[in-house]
Amino acid sequence: MAGGSGSDTTKFCAAVTRLESAKDSPDVAAAGAAFSSAAADLHAYAPTEIKAATETYAAMIDDLGKVAKSGTMDQPTLQKELTKGMATKADDIAKVAIWVSKNCPGK
Repeated sequence: MAGGSGSDTTKFCAAVTRLESAKDSPDVAAAGAAFSSAAADLHAYAPTEIKAATETYAAMIDDLGKVAKSGTMDQPTLQKELTKGMATKADDIAKVAIWVSKNCPGK
């Protein structure tokens, strides 16, 4: 597998799946907790070839997760901020997404 041990790849892909599942959660605080947890795993298990891009992406997700966990954000605002954050990090997110599509089963 590209980027490191199979175990790390499995954990990285699981974090991506958790993040994708959390994005549409009606419980914004729970989504925020899931974002922060997934961001920590993205940091920890990022494959070498996308480590820098993943760090940028995970930091944005973690920052958004912290705000969402605080309970000061509703679902429409969460979606708006996620979209805005992803737009400003488009190059890095594209690198991560391409790697995920090639290396994570079912993606």
